[in-house]
Amino acid sequence: MGITAFCVVGTIACYIVSTNRAKQISRLQPMVARVQQSNIAVNSLLAELTEYSKRDPQIKPLLQSVMQPVQAQPQPAAK
Repeated sequence: MGITAFCVVGTIACYIVSTNRAKQISRLQPMVARVQQSNIAVNSLLAELTEYSKRDPQIKPLLQSVMQPVQAQPQPAAK
């Protein structure tokens, strides 16, 4: 009887935790979508600026000053 009660309580706890995680994920998905859209826009802008720098070399110092902070960001550790 005790083992059955323990299993029921464990099952209820797992259900509550998984339900809360699912709600948290659904709240975060719009934020992730906005970040991905911003990332696409920034990458597109940088590609256009790189192409423009081929026609007008005077923009290269500005482009380099913007690219250095992006390239200097530390990469996450590999698992």
